[in-house]
Amino acid sequence: MAGGQIGYNWQSSNWVLGVEADWDWSGQRGTTSVQNFIASSVVVAPAQLAYSDEQKIKWLATLRGRLGWSYDYWLWYVTGGVAFGEVESNYNFQISESVGATFGPVAAAASSSTTKTGWTVGTGVETSLAWFGASNRWSAKLEYLYVDLGSVSNSFTVPNTGVPGSSYTISSSSDIHDHIIRAGLNYRFGG
Repeated sequence: MAGGQIGYNWQSSNWVLGVEADWDWSGQRGTTSVQNFIASSVVVAPAQLAYSDEQKIKWLATLRGRLGWSYDYWLWYVTGGVAFGEVESNYNFQISESVGATFGPVAAAASSSTTKTGWTVGTGVETSLAWFGASNRWSAKLEYLYVDLGSVSNSFTVPNTGVPGSSYTISSSSDIHDHIIRAGLNYRFGG
């Protein structure tokens, strides 16, 4: 993942209250592959089935509140809010030729893309880089976020070449959850 963020913080004594928005390009993906056999009720001629289901998070954005405690050069915080992401789904389905051609050779692929809305919570630590000799306007952070974008469900129909007029309906449902650990570099425009 790579991206940027913008935010605003307000400090009272050691307490820090803030809001952040970020957007990240993502190359994350998860794939499930299944190889099995499909049986016929007409003849004893199983066919081999191969199926793959891939989910990709193309981009991810969050809008979060932040509550923290500052001490010396450090800020420890918790964060949470709404998350948005584009999820691309790719499916491949194939049945090999069976003895007696009950199923017939079948190959199909389908793709879809959707923007999902969910939620996120996390925690992090941020430190001023002044103790490294840099301007006190620069800080670095390390953050953990849990993201839940709900689920993605799709289905598509594949004609059965072994039995004219019949078809297979392929359905898939995937939960889109993510654990993110990220490092960041920030510049403060204010005091």
